[in-house]
Amino acid sequence: MINWIKNNKVPAIILIAMIIVAGVFGIWQGATYLQDEFSYFDLEPARGFIERPVTKGVVYHHTASGDVPISRHHEFHLSRGWVMVGYHFHIRQDGTIEVGRPLNVQGAHVVGKNASKIGVAFAGNMQNHPPTEEQYESAAELHHWLETEEGMGYGNLTITGHNDWASTACPGRLTNLNIIREGVIELRLEEEDPLIKGIIINSFADFPVAEPLAIKINAPIYLRGMDIEYDKAIIIGGGVGGINAEKAVDLSGSNRYETAQNTKDFIDQTDLEFDLEDIEEGVVINSFADFPSIEPLSHRFDIPIFIRQIDATFETAIVAGGGIEGIVADNIVKLSGQNRYETAENIYEYLTTR
Repeated sequence: MINWIKNNKVPAIILIAMIIVAGVFGIWQGATYLQDEFSYFDLEPARGFIERPVTKGVVYHHTASGDVPISRHHEFHLSRGWVMVGYHFHIRQDGTIEVGRPLNVQGAHVVGKNASKIGVAFAGNMQNHPPTEEQYESAAELHHWLETEEGMGYGNLTITGHNDWASTACPGRLTNLNIIREGVIELRLEEEDPLIKGIIINSFADFPVAEPLAIKINAPIYLRGMDIEYDKAIIIGGGVGGINAEKAVDLSGSNRYETAQNTKDFIDQTDLEFDLEDIEEGVVINSFADFPSIEPLSHRFDIPIFIRQIDATFETAIVAGGGIEGIVADNIVKLSGQNRYETAENIYEYLTTR
């Protein structure tokens, strides 16, 4: 859909220079950079443009009109006294991505948020029909391109609609932003031959937040500080610093309440599931209540923690909570006792004898 972005991998500074020097609108479609009739020079963009100081997210809109080129919206916005079209990108119904305002400046698409948000508009009236599959796909790929170093390198960007910030129907009642979110998550985590992937938490205190996510996406939990290289990591608490990962989704907030909200949003947005077959070694626990006892063992031997509900097969499974029923493993080490006190004692003895 956006082959010009993905295949040519034009750096941010060159992209901006192309937009300004060309002095016209462009369309990303295939490998051709098409020109429109409007020139930035004619519009004198130096007057009225304000640089966007920070980029935190993307706000999605619909044009509430037909599948017309961005030039039509540019004309309309000019008639309102704006310096040029208010959106940074415009996605046609065939998935073509049309370039609007330069990415380094503030748009004019959501009052009070233009200083930190990129504006993307779907062509069409999404009160009457949903975005096309091609529009959703292009939106996810564009969003991912904005986030990654191969593209603009803005880092993780929030996905919101115009109606999240204002009293409006935009981006239309039939627009499902979760489809974009799921597409972006899949692109973030996509890897042909995954090795180690899972959820990383700082400590015992982060486990209650991680537990429902681990069950939802069938993922093991790792403690920060383990000597492990990750292909894919979802980080809950503490940020990405010190995490050796090819791809990381950071759900850490400024406090545990914000982290919990970020994690809930992630759970609501994704249907991903990790394929957990032939795990070399893992600790299986029943629930959050078993975590304090098993944390030292997990840390010492760099062993991930699995919730019993997760669908995984093991070479060796250390069961520290509940019985061995339902555990699929070549070898099972049962540390579960009749109660949590006995289980904790069994774990201690296991640690001191290995």
